[in-house]
Amino acid sequence: MIHSRYYEELEKQERLINQKNRKSDFYNGIFDRYENPVLTRAHAPLHWRYDLNQETNPYFMERLGVNAVMNSGAIELNGKF
Repeated sequence: MIHSRYYEELEKQERLINQKNRKSDFYNGIFDRYENPVLTRAHAPLHWRYDLNQETNPYFMERLGVNAVMNSGAIELNGKF
């Protein structure tokens, strides 16, 4: 049985994923900045972070704490990105 709190968290995550990201007023002459980060820990799938079974996780505690996200395409390695 899926935990009842899952649906609350899913609704919050859907709002986060579907919100529009607007350009901020800050511009350094090279890059446009945006109001919201593209990826955060809240974007991690809920089934990664929680055991959704109410019997094995009655308090809906995170089993995998995600504290950061990383764009692996933005790493410089051997002169390449």
